[in-house]
Amino acid sequence: MAPRIKNELNTYINRFLNLGQEVLKEGEQQGLFTPHLNYKIIRSFIFGGLRHLIHLWADDQANIPLDQIRLNVKSLIKYGILNKNSYETFSTKNEYTKIYGK
Repeated sequence: MAPRIKNELNTYINRFLNLGQEVLKEGEQQGLFTPHLNYKIIRSFIFGGLRHLIHLWADDQANIPLDQIRLNVKSLIKYGILNKNSYETFSTKNEYTKIYGK
């Protein structure tokens, strides 16, 4: 990739990541998201995963349909990976303290 294009792409990606981080911070301030998270880590996790999925889709659209990516990512972000029974089992104050130290 040409250096100029790579620079422009990196600038765009960083703006996108910073905007995502601001959304996460605002969600925490409004009580929508879990407090005490390091949003640089969360930002990289979410948007790095999305970038990887888009690359996989671009390489093999028939095997990884875009609508399935959208539905799965939306569900994961909205509901997490644990089912309700598992969440109730592990969602104790003790577990929270282990993770966040408060």
